[in-house]
Amino acid sequence: MKKIFKIIGLICLGLIGAAVLLIAIFWGSVEWGQHVKRQERIAYQKEVCDTMKVVTGRFDFELSGFNNKKLKRVHFYIVRDQKIFKDSLVKISDSLADDRKIAVLPFAEFRTTDTIVLEAEDSYFSLSGLHYIAEQNYGMFGPVGPCDCFPTTFQLLNGKPWGAYNNWLMKKDGLSGFSGQIK
Repeated sequence: MKKIFKIIGLICLGLIGAAVLLIAIFWGSVEWGQHVKRQERIAYQKEVCDTMKVVTGRFDFELSGFNNKKLKRVHFYIVRDQKIFKDSLVKISDSLADDRKIAVLPFAEFRTTDTIVLEAEDSYFSLSGLHYIAEQNYGMFGPVGPCDCFPTTFQLLNGKPWGAYNNWLMKKDGLSGFSGQIK
């Protein structure tokens, strides 16, 4: 009888050991795949994203705290080498409730070193520090597919660090007296 319990115990111990081994192999495979993708993303950042000098894409700015009746248009400027390089007057959409409006950046492309100035009513906002970061799509067990470069939000508002994820500009953060030169 002791021999039967001993055999059953060894079989159970063997099955548990095999299950733990399979789980460890699966976990190690997932971790190794994530490590490889992380290294790929770091290399892609250095080799591709950090070398991109031109920004393309659509950027929306949500304006808040302005007088809805007065704010109908926004003036955008690209400032390059502390001089106005390009400018455009944009009509504002009325799609949001309350005192919020959306203005879309009218320039198809600009340099990563350029400063974008948005002038609304009597306030202006100087936005800079845009760059690209390498990102991947994520699946159930980590990153899947190839890397791609995506633009970040502007990192500086009026020369100070800015942490807005959605390009939300509040009137109280604006400066007055835009003269066409950014210091």
